[in-house]
Amino acid sequence: MRPVRRSYRMAVIALGAALALFETTPAAAEPTAADRATARAMLDDGYALLSKGDAEAALKRFIGADALVGAPSTKLAVARAQFALGQLVEAHDTLTATLRLPAPADEPVAFKRARADAAELLAQTTARIPELTISIVGAEGQPVIVRVDDAIVPVEALVAPRRLNPGRHTIEASVDGAKVSAVAELAEAEKATVTLDLTTAIASTPAASTSPDAPAASTPPDAPAAPRREAAPSARSDDRLPWVFAGLGVAVVGAAVGTTAGFVALGRKADAEANGCVDNRCPPSAHADVDAAKDMATVSTIAFVAAGIGLAAAAVTWLLPGPSASAARSAPVRIGVGVVEGRF
Repeated sequence: MRPVRRSYRMAVIALGAALALFETTPAAAEPTAADRATARAMLDDGYALLSKGDAEAALKRFIGADALVGAPSTKLAVARAQFALGQLVEAHDTLTATLRLPAPADEPVAFKRARADAAELLAQTTARIPELTISIVGAEGQPVIVRVDDAIVPVEALVAPRRLNPGRHTIEASVDGAKVSAVAELAEAEKATVTLDLTTAIASTPAASTSPDAPAASTPPDAPAAPRREAAPSARSDDRLPWVFAGLGVAVVGAAVGTTAGFVALGRKADAEANGCVDNRCPPSAHADVDAAKDMATVSTIAFVAAGIGLAAAAVTWLLPGPSASAARSAPVRIGVGVVEGRF
């Protein structure tokens, strides 16, 4: 009889190997010679387009080159095209990323020069970026939603000026249906302020609920009131989802462990045959391989069974009907001045 401890150890090893498949990510591959040659050609084309004033087409070439090699020189080229297009915020971000690239000791001279040029361009870009201070009044203590060019800006971030590209920008503030907006035209290096006053908009917005002093609507005594029905329960409740995901998780891990253990079992079987096993007759030197192959085959079988159970549990949980939407419910129906209990 084989020791239980060894089988348990082999199962743990197989499970660890399977989980490692989900946790590891491939490292970024080094650019090939073809990548570098293509990137150099794209840089040459991009700078030629940039010199002709076609910064938009140049930016596409530079982005392609940077995707191939990701070097300081390619990122600097991207920033230069962004700068030419007036995309100062994007250029600032690209230049910052350029200066944060690791600098190896044997870095080429061209890359060192690109870093120095990036630092110089970053200083110029920072000085030219406009700043817009946004002030919201008339809605103190209320959940105000602020948008700048359709992008939501947290109210907490309004304590400092927002750095934007030069050009036209739309600023909007809203709360409970009340909304105000403004347009700001920003020039390079401009520092501007826009104030959005929600006082009038909130005052002119209809109240969500009826005033307590308003008379309540009455039903004529002889008019039958509409029956009250409770909403039918949802056909599928969200509280099933965790169980579905749990079943799928068991299925995925079980399949991974079963596959890993199966490959290990096949490998140990091959080792046993190489050590002289013929027609299930093995010399003593191959017994360890035979035992290991059987252990891993058992682990693989158990794992695949667990995967099947997990998948079946997830499917059954998902497919079973929820609470009946047609369950009868009692509702009082007013007829004239009396009340009759009915079922709908």
